[in-house]
Amino acid sequence: MDSSRATTAGFSLIEVLASLAILSLLASVVFMNLTPLVDERRMDSIHAAVENALEQARTENISTKQRISLNEFVTAQYPELVPFLTMSSDLQVVSNGACNAGTVEIQYAERSQTYQVSALTCAMTRIA
Repeated sequence: MDSSRATTAGFSLIEVLASLAILSLLASVVFMNLTPLVDERRMDSIHAAVENALEQARTENISTKQRISLNEFVTAQYPELVPFLTMSSDLQVVSNGACNAGTVEIQYAERSQTYQVSALTCAMTRIA
């Protein structure tokens, strides 16, 4: 049996460690590029949830004919959103599903977006 062939088969420890180092560097670069995308998608999902809350508040206002404070409604119905939101204190659904105009600011991670809530439709329009 050839003894030199037995010692050269497989990978050396140095080769394995170098490969792992290169793979970990590539993984860190990919992770750093994906983090902003994940934050952006989370902001989009919070925005969609707030729009859903506005629509539910409008529906409740139309059916009950009572003013609904959006701060109180979101706090009661969507408590998981409260840490991410800053709303105008006077933002309400007043009558027939119409809102009084105000602003909603969504903050997540190091991102912030401000939306204007329209008076008639309670639609959110991004302003910053």
